[in-house]
Amino acid sequence: MKSYKVTIEILSYWHAGSGHGTKGDLDATVLRDSRDLPYLPGRTLKGLLREGMRHSALQNEVETDLLFGRAAEDKDPAGSSPGSLRFTDARLPENLAKSLASDPAIGAQLYDSVSATALDEGGQAKDGSLRVSEVAVPVTLEATVTQTDEKEVLSTLREAASFVRALGSHRHRGLGRCRIQVEPAN
Repeated sequence: MKSYKVTIEILSYWHAGSGHGTKGDLDATVLRDSRDLPYLPGRTLKGLLREGMRHSALQNEVETDLLFGRAAEDKDPAGSSPGSLRFTDARLPENLAKSLASDPAIGAQLYDSVSATALDEGGQAKDGSLRVSEVAVPVTLEATVTQTDEKEVLSTLREAASFVRALGSHRHRGLGRCRIQVEPAN
């Protein structure tokens, strides 16, 4: 079984959402692990690379489905199939994670908040439209991709990664700018 190390260098604030808010303060919070550190779920990384592959010159629906799997269709809910790639969650490097988790005051500095509001035609804020989201500061995350078959996919993963420019929510509005590198695992 082949393994690849995926390094995600996040260059701006980012938000991988938990789907929750907090009373009164935040409408959306960042997904955190058991040590209160931000991470990117493996399924999200898989989706980003799948989308990158769709934009690449290597785009081939059959090949994409073989690597990343195929979702069930409405008419055939049992028709999903797994791909040959398995993704771990992307997390902070372990030595850094241990340091940050040992001092909650330092770990708390990994987060900030951003506000946004909708404007009416006159450029005034619409009533009730203010939203405050928690964001994580730029960090570097690492994940592992393992392959269940022996096909050579390193160049394919690198090509797909080159098309990923941002991750998380509001990535089309400036959050989550990133660079992804894929290398053989040691």
